[in-house]
Amino acid sequence: MTAQDQTCLLLLIRFYGAVMRERVVVVALWVIFRLYFSLYMAATLRPIKIGMKKSILLKVNAASESTKWESYKRKYGKMYKNSEDEAIHKAIYLKNMREIEIHNSHYRKGEFPYWKEENEFTDLTEDEFRHYYRSILMEERGPINYVKSNNNANKEKRK
Repeated sequence: MTAQDQTCLLLLIRFYGAVMRERVVVVALWVIFRLYFSLYMAATLRPIKIGMKKSILLKVNAASESTKWESYKRKYGKMYKNSEDEAIHKAIYLKNMREIEIHNSHYRKGEFPYWKEENEFTDLTEDEFRHYYRSILMEERGPINYVKSNNNANKEKRK
């Protein structure tokens, strides 16, 4: 029993003892119950409380991830073939967003010279991005014609 509990008990006994002598026992039992119950809670229920906090945080995090995903789809006009395809791209988006957050935390520490942010490609893997983006660039540029270098001309200029 802590000093605070003892003081509380003495005050209650004095107050209730003077007013109602028969209730002194009830008050003493209440204080003892409070003490043992608090010890019981500390010993047994603390892990449950921590687990509940974690599960609540996970639920809040999942809700914010869904909100971010829906906002992302609206912002960039994203539509998918079916719910399975959307689930795949959502997982890719969330993974990429975590990587962006990690990168930006390193940027804030001065470890990288640039920062990253969400864009219309955030729901693509690197392979998908390379496939779609490079194919578009190649179509716009057209074929590249290479010209052989004339090494002899370079040698003549050096002399």
